[in-house]
Amino acid sequence: VLGNLAGMMQHNVKRLLAYSSIANAAYNQVGVIDAPRVRSPVPRVAERLQADALGAVLFYLVAYTLATAGAFAVLSICAKDHREPAKVADLHGVAVRSPGLAIAFLICVLSLTGIPPTAGFFGKLYLFKLAVQADLWPLAVIGVLSSVAAAYYYLRLIVAAFMRPAETDDVAVAAATTRGRLGIAAAALLVVVLGLLPSRFLSAATQSVFDLLRM
Repeated sequence: VLGNLAGMMQHNVKRLLAYSSIANAAYNQVGVIDAPRVRSPVPRVAERLQADALGAVLFYLVAYTLATAGAFAVLSICAKDHREPAKVADLHGVAVRSPGLAIAFLICVLSLTGIPPTAGFFGKLYLFKLAVQADLWPLAVIGVLSSVAAAYYYLRLIVAAFMRPAETDDVAVAAATTRGRLGIAAAALLVVVLGLLPSRFLSAATQSVFDLLRM
């Protein structure tokens, strides 16, 4: 809640994303809290249930890391007067100047917001569902409400990039290396792929955790 409230008051783009990371770290801790609360008289079943919780944590970590890395990478390339965007207003006109980067930025921000069918949506869905199953439904309610509040400042970034024209002609996109553009494209693509095939990747994450628990 504090991370999202602080993010809502930010006009600096990187500070906004930094405060949002506090909230996202809290969402991920929901799964960590859920795991020890899972009980079953059958040890193997208990291990599987714990693996489900920690698998959801791993899935969310991957989804969040990809979206955050992609968003920060786009910001590092976009430049105004040869400097990175400092304020939200500095993103005005980016979609016109560099539509490819703007689309990648859009995908990453939508995932951070938790909009389907991105990976971020399913990551939050799995974590909050586990909280309800572990009888921690008040925590799930707080998480959902704070996610809705966070949409306010995430959507500010999208509106700035896509719906606000540049105030002057000094908005530019610095030359990015081929490797950098490929990295951004890969992050955005993986965010979408994880969102389109969430159960497959969640199963893989759960199985890997289950194997570790049995070692």
